[in-house]
Amino acid sequence: MSTSTPSLVVGVSSTGKANLLGCTARQQLVSQTPSCPDEIAATGLQMETFQGELVRDFAPDSLAAKDGRLQADLFTAYTALGAMASALSSGDQIGLQAGHEVLRQALGSADSDAAQILKVS
Repeated sequence: MSTSTPSLVVGVSSTGKANLLGCTARQQLVSQTPSCPDEIAATGLQMETFQGELVRDFAPDSLAAKDGRLQADLFTAYTALGAMASALSSGDQIGLQAGHEVLRQALGSADSDAAQILKVS
């Protein structure tokens, strides 16, 4: 795993948290905020880019368990983005907020996972 990993996770986390938190807050005020789907898609693209970086730098066997946790947390985050997109398209405010909370927690865990991997490597 490259030493740039934390910045990639932090970039996804901070951008995703800021943009999607605003998206969730605005959704309470209006029935459809045009930028919310774009913010969800942009966060998804950042996560896909980060996962592409992980694929290029396979974790050694000694880090397999930590890499597995990171991959699982990224999968949870990506699934939460899908749930948010679905909730947004159906006007489900509670689903949008729930998806955002799962995303926030998963990205926080991914931040921690990446930091743990870099401590060892």
